[in-house]
Amino acid sequence: MKTLRFFLICSFFLWAGTHACEGAAEESSPGPAPEEVTVDQKIQQLQTILSKSPYARGYYELGKLYESADRLLPAEQQFKKVILMEPGNAKAYQALGTLYGRMERKQESIDVLKMAYEINPGEDEVIDALAVSYQLAGKQNEAIDLYEKAVKEKPDDMMRLARLGQAFAFKGKEKKAITIYEQVLEKRPDIEPVRYELIKLYNNRKDLKKVSEHLQILKQNSPAEVQ
Repeated sequence: MKTLRFFLICSFFLWAGTHACEGAAEESSPGPAPEEVTVDQKIQQLQTILSKSPYARGYYELGKLYESADRLLPAEQQFKKVILMEPGNAKAYQALGTLYGRMERKQESIDVLKMAYEINPGEDEVIDALAVSYQLAGKQNEAIDLYEKAVKEKPDDMMRLARLGQAFAFKGKEKKAITIYEQVLEKRPDIEPVRYELIKLYNNRKDLKKVSEHLQILKQNSPAEVQ
């Protein structure tokens, strides 16, 4: 099993486009399982590597480590370093914008995630992150507009349509959300999370007949999960 240090060093070579780590795992002799490495140790190891060979992906991973440890200000600094090194890195903008959301810096979150969206408007993760930032800022209409545009670009993508339904539900437009969820399940009856959300909405509206219908479908598809 590769040690963390080996993994981090190999990450550098892979990011740099080399193949220096190919076959290294086969050449190393088996040994006892390594002790569990703490987040602080991972941070220290990566900082050591970056002090000798700075690279964008390393700073990105360091930022994610800081974020996982709830050290948000150091995480912000690392994501900004990535953006300085690679201004077209949508993933770094997405990480920074999402981080700002955690920090309650709502408008900054929206502004940064818009930049990620401009770089990569077709990426579902970016669309979702921007939509959430709108919703957290109370801008429900902007979230809906964003998903409506995404659905127009890929009308056969039922997951995008489901997210549009979710945006309407989040705004309190339950009737519209129900209509959309039913459309999704008509084409993709296998998307069970959508059916669960639909059951909740029907239950809110006291439509017990519809609740029963969809529960029966769930029971047929996943009998162990529905009692």
